[in-house]
Amino acid sequence: MDSLPSLISFVRAAHEGSFAAAARSLGLSRAAVGQSVSRLEEQLGVRLIARSTRSFVLTEQGERLLAYCEDAVATLERASDIIERESGEVSGTLKVSVSGVLGRNVLMPIIGELLATHEDLEVDLRFDEGYVDLVGGGFDVALRIGTLDDAAFIARKLFDIKMVVFGSPDYLQRRGRPETPEDLANHDCIGFRLQSSGDHVHWDFGGDASPGQIRARLSVDEPGAVISAAVNGLGIAQMAHYAVEKELEAGLLEEVLASSTASQRSVYAIYPVRAGLPPKTRVFIDRLLEHTRRWAL
Repeated sequence: MDSLPSLISFVRAAHEGSFAAAARSLGLSRAAVGQSVSRLEEQLGVRLIARSTRSFVLTEQGERLLAYCEDAVATLERASDIIERESGEVSGTLKVSVSGVLGRNVLMPIIGELLATHEDLEVDLRFDEGYVDLVGGGFDVALRIGTLDDAAFIARKLFDIKMVVFGSPDYLQRRGRPETPEDLANHDCIGFRLQSSGDHVHWDFGGDASPGQIRARLSVDEPGAVISAAVNGLGIAQMAHYAVEKELEAGLLEEVLASSTASQRSVYAIYPVRAGLPPKTRVFIDRLLEHTRRWAL
């Protein structure tokens, strides 16, 4: 019975006194913790928690299971601490799943620092645009846009995404600067098409503008090509702020419609629930949080 994540959710909920508090401590949604405990109850065929809108009480079976689980979780945590102390250094292979843009613009600046600091560490970086089986693929951590409502994983929020609309100085001088999203109907726009489905990524204005107002005279399916096309004056494009930060700072691109964009999505570090994080994963996530703190909105 593969129930370790459910047992951890159950123990945390019992200690915290509610699913909401357990969810906050685990970095999951309340629904994910509740569903995880419900699955455990179904597997065992007993009710572990008597819950209502106002009460949260362990049943007799729940009290008995908690006693066993506490000992097991404590043993796992002690074993993890011993292994970490014995290892001394952050070592082994850190396997990370990430999309191309996030990998190039968010991860690459810190990979060199980690490798230089920890000589026994190796990094296996996999660029994936679609669904990836994190457990089956043996990944230690993944960077994803949007959380994962699965009790087997912890989702650690890194930063909110700011969408940026931009064009080259040359293009904006020739065609003028759009003042509202509706003005884009009179501009050449550069569209980004997903390789997995072929669908265009809709431009995000917080619901104020419809995709039909964007005229994509050029469409590409590689994020770097979007930036290159914009730098070469082929039109106006929209991407996440971290993808074009360097080009904006260098003056190769200029932001437009700054007051019309809205942040509706976030980037998360996702990793499996376990009694203790391996040192390599913990160090990686800590450095990632430090590096992306400047983007926190």
